[in-house]
Amino acid sequence: MACTMALPTAAASAKLATEAKCSGSEMPNPTAIGSFVNLRGGHVFPEMVAASEKKPIRVFLQDGRNDNRGVGRGGAYDEKRDWFFQNVRLMKALTAKGYEVNYAWGLNRHGQAMGGAIMPEMMRWLWRDQPVSVDARDQVERSFREPVR
Repeated sequence: MACTMALPTAAASAKLATEAKCSGSEMPNPTAIGSFVNLRGGHVFPEMVAASEKKPIRVFLQDGRNDNRGVGRGGAYDEKRDWFFQNVRLMKALTAKGYEVNYAWGLNRHGQAMGGAIMPEMMRWLWRDQPVSVDARDQVERSFREPVR
């Protein structure tokens, strides 16, 4: 069974990129805007994706063209700190590696507004082929965590 999830923030993504193992019981770990810039070395994820074995995951990326664009106080541009550019780089690396990738690029700035608005569509895409029980007595299917008592 493939594990289905969106990439989490940078700190957890490094572990995911090198150690993803899926038992079939993981829940998606969605994030609206991943930290794939050089804050803690996140800008190297495209190279990590290219160098590592393909994992059984799906990835949905979302960001805005007006996110933090890597222009410092003095006006100097640093592509390693350009959030939109680094998201596009990661999308291209994942696609080249053969991952199931979907993405949404908006005009928004850095924040959760767009991610929140498209979260239902993200979840539908990520979970599109998961089994659905039609058993009216299936209390697990109809609850968040465990059968209703």
